[in-house]
Amino acid sequence: MYRAYQASNFGSGSSDQLSIPLKDQLGEFCDATNGCTYPSSDPCKAWDSSCWWHNGNATWASCATECATESLAFTLGSGEPGIQRVYDRDCSIFDGSLDPYKMSGWPTIMVDDLDNPANNALGCSGGTSTGKFTIRGGSPSGGWEEHPQVDLHQLGAGYQGHMWFSHVYAPNDPNADASGGGNSKHEILGTWTPDLNDDGVNAENYDIVVHLPSHGAGYGSADYFVFDSYQSQSADHECVINQDSSDGSDSWVSLGHYSLHPGARVMLKNIGMGDADGTVDIAYDAIAFIPESGSTHGCQDNPFN
Repeated sequence: MYRAYQASNFGSGSSDQLSIPLKDQLGEFCDATNGCTYPSSDPCKAWDSSCWWHNGNATWASCATECATESLAFTLGSGEPGIQRVYDRDCSIFDGSLDPYKMSGWPTIMVDDLDNPANNALGCSGGTSTGKFTIRGGSPSGGWEEHPQVDLHQLGAGYQGHMWFSHVYAPNDPNADASGGGNSKHEILGTWTPDLNDDGVNAENYDIVVHLPSHGAGYGSADYFVFDSYQSQSADHECVINQDSSDGSDSWVSLGHYSLHPGARVMLKNIGMGDADGTVDIAYDAIAFIPESGSTHGCQDNPFN
């Protein structure tokens, strides 16, 4: 990371600090021109005790040896510096091949949190998203949108070096203002919708696994809702994941095994338990849909780590 400010250049007589012999020069900026009398117990007679100096330069220090001058990190006309990485990234592609129940010849469907890898300034360039990810703020969707926008962040961590995170709030805020809304004004809803490999009639079976990033995931009761098809107006399944279980490293955790039609989707929002107070992180990262046959994995299984 770049330092915000470079250390100053100090004069040879300053011993690497701004040592100004001011204590014995308190009257240097005090004379009849600004209504100041020094020495006295109350040198500035103005009601606000201010004595504005307008009488030219003062000679209370020798700047050749005692004054500090600026040291620019980037000189005038320099180009914009490149972004430096803070978090390690793993550019390997998850394909579900380590899952013993994966159907041979059927690709894993990955829905990442960025639809266009070109927008991943600090991440990897090789990832693709076979589906759609949306993130919306406010409840109902679009209401109070300014509040969740302030509390929605992104990091160069997670799958392919990018993820979103926010903070978890309780369903109802006892300190809500008179305009209403409560903590619903903080709501952020992430939705992962895969492009499914089926004929649109017969449901196919999928393991759904969610990526937990090394940073920005701290909520112990992240509640993922699974909708089987576009016809589902309410969640058909629910899986609660401890996002904090990643223990500082990237990991994949199963949301379970489901029969899905086109329009199936997974949703996660940042409105949680009653004791949530907006201090715990909740992450929105990639979700993979692995076509399966036979016995598979259940909610909270950790088969790939």
